[in-house]
Parts: sequence; C-alpha cells; structure tokens
Amino acid sequence: MTSPDGATWTPQSHGTQNDLSDVAYGQGEFLAVTPSGTALLSTGGVLWPQETRTAFRTSLHGAAYGNGIFVAVGVGNLGALSTANAILTTVDGTSWTPQSTGTITSAGLNRVAYGGGRFVAVGFGGTVLTSTDGTSWASQSSGTLVNLYGVSYGNATYVAVGDVILSSSDGATWTQRSAPQVNYKAVTYDGTGFVAVGEQGTLVTSPDGTSWTERNTTTWDTLTSVAFGGGYYVAVGANGTLLTSRNGAAWRLRNIGIPMTPNSVIYGGGTFVVVGRGGLILQSANVLTPWARFESITAASDGTFHLPIEASVNSVLFVESSQDLSAWKPFMTVTNSTGTVEVSAPSIQTLSRRFFRVKQVSQ
Repeated sequence: MTSPDGATWTPQSHGTQNDLSDVAYGQGEFLAVTPSGTALLSTGGVLWPQETRTAFRTSLHGAAYGNGIFVAVGVGNLGALSTANAILTTVDGTSWTPQSTGTITSAGLNRVAYGGGRFVAVGFGGTVLTSTDGTSWASQSSGTLVNLYGVSYGNATYVAVGDVILSSSDGATWTQRSAPQVNYKAVTYDGTGFVAVGEQGTLVTSPDGTSWTERNTTTWDTLTSVAFGGGYYVAVGANGTLLTSRNGAAWRLRNIGIPMTPNSVIYGGGTFVVVGRGGLILQSANVLTPWARFESITAASDGTFHLPIEASVNSVLFVESSQDLSAWKPFMTVTNSTGTVEVSAPSIQTLSRRFFRVKQVSQ
C-alpha cells in the first residue's frame, strides 16, 4: 500500500471527522490540530488515538515543535487573557496551557515555526509574534498589513509568506522580497534553501530567502503546504493535488487515487504525514528504507536502451542483466548522487529479449 517515492500513500485510521488544519513533528510524535480546538497526538504517525479537546475556545490553525514543547496557534477568546490571538502550549498533547501574546489585536495567527532559538508566529494583517520559550511573546513589526500564512527557518534566516514574501535574520526586522505576485500559503527549508508554494500552482525556490526563482509544477491548483525530508520534497494542495520532487526544481504530479483536500504536510521519523479536511490523515512509507526502481525503459534508434533509475540519494546501485530471468550477470555498478541516474545498455538488436534488475547495495 505504500511506496517511498510519494506515488502511493496509506490512509491512517483515527478518531475524528473534524478538519485538520496543520501537523507538527517533534521527539518521535506527530501532533495534528483542528479549527474546532482539538488535537491528536500520534507516535510514528500510524496509530492516532481519539482527539482531545484543549478546553479553550480556540480555533487552531498551526503548530510547531521546539524547545521541548508543542506550540499551537490560531484565533479565539482565551477569557481572562482578553486577546483574540490564541497561543497554546503542551508537552504531551493532552494538557494545554494558554499563553499571552503580549498584544491585544483582532488579528488571528495562521502558522508558527521554530528555529534559531525562537518561535515565530505569523497571521492576519501582517501580524508577527516571537518567543524564545513559547511562553512569553513579543509583537514585532513586519512592515506590512497584508495577511501572512506561512513561516519557516533555515540558515540563520526566517521567511514569512502570504500576500508577500518577507525575510528576517532575527524575527524582528523584516524585508519584503521580490517574487511572483500571488498569495503564498506555505514555506519550508530543505537544508540548502527555501521552497514556497501558493495560488495557481505557484512554487518558488530560493537559496537564501532573498532571491526567488519560479518552478514549473504543471498544475493550476492552489498549493497549501510543502515539506522536505529524506531527500524528498512533497507539496499538497486543492483538489487532491500532490507533487513530489528530488531536487526542488523538477516536480512530478502524482495521482494517488484517494479523494482528499489536504491542508498540511510534514516530514518526521523517515515518513511524510498529510492532514486535511474531514479528518484526512495519510502517511508515506519510510523514505529512509533502502530501495531502487526503474522509472522507464526507452530505446534509441541504434538499439541502445536507456534505463533511468530512481533511488535514495548517494546510494550505490548494482544492476544485473539476463536473457531468460534465470541466469543473471553483473551489468553495471553506479553511484546515484542526485536521486535519479541513467544507465545505458549497448545495442541489443541481435537479442530477442533482455531483462534488467537493480538493487541498492549501500547508502
């Protein structure tokens, strides 16, 4: 039912039909939050127990893990705190504590991220809040009044996206960056650069959060979330859209055969987890498990066969050939440095048939 390349996904059983807004990962556990103020915690992403209520009138839109706690953000009325911003923290996904945002505003929060020793939450009206511990929060000036829907951290840089793309070195001072003008919904960091997604199938990449390059996704559907892990990128969006990539530049549209409206995707523990409307929870296989496969076989006019192989990045692949599926001979050993490598078979026009097989021998 599962494959490590994002082509096939497994629906996971759980105890809710509520829409799931976002999912976070930390210390081996996935935490999913809902607009109705409930949360689900799963170890490994396979078994999801009955959702628990946070006990606060809170619509939760985003979640993140850092500094030993999960932080969930959204909009609601936390009673004595007299603020429309909702920030809740939990260690175990069951007991929740409301935190003061340090500001009274009608704006709600959409997403939160952790990195560089601080949490950064973003929301409507250009709202940006920061905290080093998830408990004490300070309001920062983003320099804009437009809505912000996503935030990420990497390489000593915070990037916030929405109707604009902003970057910051400290979470307090923000600079607007030039990028295609659409509504961006999410952003992630892949270890070397950022990937942001948004309306009209827009996907842009940046090595530093400053200069952005648009990539072709072959879809016009709004992309709502993007994640990276294990050498793979996964982006999800409206109408069940799911895209995968090995390099962040070339993207493949997947038809996974499951009706869905995904809201968020996260990587953790070797797998991707997607959550969405109607209690949707999907999980990929472990992408760190050694594997290899032929993507296709094409023949040139001279009879030479070309065999692209997809496998784990930096893996060593052993290719064998056979004429009868019984006797196998070594054909080639090759190192796959990018995720996809092509091997070529010499002209076999004189042979009635030839078979190939590949296995990953090291990583």
